[in-house]
Amino acid sequence: MGKAAQGAKKLHQSVYRLLETFLVSRPSMPGYISSVLSGYGVVGVNIVVQILLVPLYLSTLGKAGFGFLMFVLVMVNFAAFGIGWMSGGSIRVLGEFYAKGDGAGFHQVFRWMRRAFWVYSAVAAMVILILGALPWSPLIERFADLSPEIVRVTSLLTAFYIVVYYDFTALRQALTAMGKKSLANYATIVSLVVFCLWVVPWLLIYEGGLPGVVAGLIVGSLAARLVVGFWLKRHRLNIEGTVPSGFKAREVRGFFFGKKGAGYALYGALLLALQADVMIVGWVGGANMAADFVLVWKVAEIAVLLLWRIPESLHPYIVHMDTRKDTSELASLYKTMRQRMLILGASAGIGYALLGPYIVQLWVGSNNAPDDQVAFALAGGSLFFLAISRVPSIFAYARVHLKPLLFVIGLEVLLKIIGTVFLIPHFGITAPLISFIVIHIFGLALAYQCLGSRSLYF
Repeated sequence: MGKAAQGAKKLHQSVYRLLETFLVSRPSMPGYISSVLSGYGVVGVNIVVQILLVPLYLSTLGKAGFGFLMFVLVMVNFAAFGIGWMSGGSIRVLGEFYAKGDGAGFHQVFRWMRRAFWVYSAVAAMVILILGALPWSPLIERFADLSPEIVRVTSLLTAFYIVVYYDFTALRQALTAMGKKSLANYATIVSLVVFCLWVVPWLLIYEGGLPGVVAGLIVGSLAARLVVGFWLKRHRLNIEGTVPSGFKAREVRGFFFGKKGAGYALYGALLLALQADVMIVGWVGGANMAADFVLVWKVAEIAVLLLWRIPESLHPYIVHMDTRKDTSELASLYKTMRQRMLILGASAGIGYALLGPYIVQLWVGSNNAPDDQVAFALAGGSLFFLAISRVPSIFAYARVHLKPLLFVIGLEVLLKIIGTVFLIPHFGITAPLISFIVIHIFGLALAYQCLGSRSLYF
């Protein structure tokens, strides 16, 4: 056991040094590499969980049950568009107060944000109940391959899950703004492990159904919340703190309820809409087509998440540099990260285009894997364009350069949705991929690079 621990420690140190060499290692960014590494840990554990559970879902829930589960999970993520004005702006404002050492301001913003998450999650839960838990709910009719009782109970549990999930999300935002995203990542890993330990016996031993899978998500989120609470108590940190009466309340309200808050809300909605392929394919083509699309895109999506961790982990540090008016370091950081993401995105895209079919066959078996080489090649192309667009987006977002960012992503979402809906009857599961690649080739890729350059000096 001691040798295994030493080997794991050496591996961690080797990967750490590799990331320091290839990415960035700056005194002004303490904890950045740990944030990236722990983010990789989240994705790595998620990969293992998916490898274990997706074949299990298909064999125990069937394709229709698997498709509905994927639809529900995307719906939960998509529900975040309504709280984007808070979740997006909070890291910016919390990061500014943290960089200035203004504890009272930090505490007040966190209180506002967390209570907003509570209220919004309750509203979102009610919407989910209306969509799926009532006798006349549209999801019962749309997913007619499943029994109405399964749809109702799953929707009821999903409504409760969204409340628990967004409470943890509020804590994660505060930790990210403090440059302690690695802690939030470790808590997420705990939630995934607990979820897996719940679901496997539920499906295999007790032969449970779809509602129990959502119940496992609830238990996992509660476990993550306990981990964060224990760490805060151990380090004697009260992130809500005490705030003098009326302290900067007008300034905080002005940010969140003004134009900037609206810009963050719109960006959050557009970013989620950009990732709503499963919802669109499922709604237009049905649960089976949604399941096939997930099997083609899921591994590529995980690769995108791995690549996106690199620039996304820069967010609080960009805010801190911007607060200190350190434009030269921002420009140097942007140039380095743009070059690195171009190399990584091209390598990952080509690799998935060539090896994607074999990876999915190993994952779910040749009987369940889609037999469409073109679909995997298109997924590789989409992976590349998603990778190279993230650095410009993060810099514009962190520096509150919202107007041009909203224009670019708004145009992207509009063209992609129109193209997807139009192409699905002709090209099936490849429609979202074709639409995305075409619009980037004909201008969106260049628009993102121009956006990044302008965001440095606006």
